[in-house]
Amino acid sequence: MSPRELTKPKLAELLSQDVRVLIPLHVGPDGDSIGAALATASACRQLGSEPLVVSADAVPTAYHFLSGWSEICSPEEVVGTFDILLLLDCSSLSRIGGTRDLVERVPECERPLVIVIDHHSAGESIGDYLWSDPQAAATCEMIFDWMHQQGIEVTPEVAEALYTGITTDTGFFAFPNTKAGTFRRAARLAEQGARPPYVYQRVNEERSVAEVRIMGRGLQKLQVAADGKVAWTEICRRDLAEMGADSGDTEGVVNHLRSIAGTELAVIFVEMDTGQVKVSFRSRHQLDVAKLAREFGGGGHARAAGAKVNGSMTQVREQVIRAGVRLLGLRAAGGDIV
Repeated sequence: MSPRELTKPKLAELLSQDVRVLIPLHVGPDGDSIGAALATASACRQLGSEPLVVSADAVPTAYHFLSGWSEICSPEEVVGTFDILLLLDCSSLSRIGGTRDLVERVPECERPLVIVIDHHSAGESIGDYLWSDPQAAATCEMIFDWMHQQGIEVTPEVAEALYTGITTDTGFFAFPNTKAGTFRRAARLAEQGARPPYVYQRVNEERSVAEVRIMGRGLQKLQVAADGKVAWTEICRRDLAEMGADSGDTEGVVNHLRSIAGTELAVIFVEMDTGQVKVSFRSRHQLDVAKLAREFGGGGHARAAGAKVNGSMTQVREQVIRAGVRLLGLRAAGGDIV
């Protein structure tokens, strides 16, 4: 059965009940996932429900300045049942990683109500209620509109979380998803307490020694393919150990690869200790890397996406680069992949 359309008043009604709401971050949580979850958790508390934000992956240190991040728990810390599963910034159980086990182990008779709020193009259709808006620059834009229209207080801390989600998902207003309304919302959030220079500095200009070292290793191992249209690098577990880094410290590397002149597709492969390889994709103008990521069980945006793929580094790298080159070839030949 297809999910019902979720209206803003209905969302407020559902979260106004005395219910426990599980809000999972998607795998590889970014600013939009974290910001939307923290803001919605605040709204839940104001409306009278009990929110619990959970993440299967560690919250990147770049977002540790956001109020409430330290209260985000791991799936192993979740005790008891919940009444509502609220998926934000994703529309598939496969995108919440290990948190999925919390959902699948619940008996059918105790199955929670599933609500999906997402600004990505529709993928797998799940849930009882769905609010999808691919025209929104970020899920935080959607939550911003909902909170204001329903008269839910946006505190300075919430304003900063929403501002962070909007700016990181638009590349600080540099990506094509930036529209006039994006600036209007950002200005309103600044009026409500968000600190634009502070957010930019914390997200983009504060790196640990481990992050800088692993970035150097990643750039040192740079490779190109398809006459320079594809740039990629790989970080193995040995690299992480030698640099004193973890997989979260590699996030900024792929953006440097995309900056290489002539590159359309940039990819970084990071070997995990789970037998998987984390793959992050970036593109410039032509390639929809969300479609490429979905070929490998992932997702994301047209210009930034990711996936975790089972297999060895060599196997995954060969499969992904082959698929990327194939799609670039289709685009050059006039194929519809944008």
